[in-house]
Amino acid sequence: MQLQHPIRLIPAALLLAAAPAAFAQSSVTIYGVVDVYTAYQKSTVGGKDTSLWAMGNNGQMTSRLGFKGVEDLGGGYAATFTLENGFAGDTGGLADSTRLFDRQSWVGIKTPAAGEFRVGRQNSVPFFIGGAIDYTERTTYGSIINTFGVPSRFDNDLSWKSPRWAGFQFDIHYAMPETAGEGLGRRGVYQFGLDYTNGPYRAGYAGLVAKPNAGG
Repeated sequence: MQLQHPIRLIPAALLLAAAPAAFAQSSVTIYGVVDVYTAYQKSTVGGKDTSLWAMGNNGQMTSRLGFKGVEDLGGGYAATFTLENGFAGDTGGLADSTRLFDRQSWVGIKTPAAGEFRVGRQNSVPFFIGGAIDYTERTTYGSIINTFGVPSRFDNDLSWKSPRWAGFQFDIHYAMPETAGEGLGRRGVYQFGLDYTNGPYRAGYAGLVAKPNAGG
């Protein structure tokens, strides 16, 4: 009977030893930016000077709070997610009062050979690679991306990002319109990205095509 105790303890000890390894590749990261500034404004209208001290939000970057995570599923597979909202640092109000996570809200799965698949509200391909073509990294009102007026993100977005093969990486998106009476593929937003890197050299393409709603 005395031998039953060590026999029972061995599986428990193995589970405890394996626990740190099981969670070693899993993590949740909280990140964000709070951009608040104080400004003095003065103007003259009809010969009368008017001045104002005011606190503003998003001077260079958009204030945001985000949560992103990776859960190791084993065998090279991993579940991923990102939830990110924008807010006013000076008041605490949401950037979009109709959405809790207006900037990003998606879940995905990474595979060992086929890349990553995501579903949900995601950044657009031109927005995602903006740092490669915009010296401001999209952080100022004078940025190239802002000047172009490229939509930053889309709802109901299905995406696939390939692994990097011989320096090439593909990024394909289709944002479903979810409009009654419209079949899959007839409407929506199509995006395609191609990124090539070779040492210090980089080249790529980002395209976006949207089919307007009927009568739009």
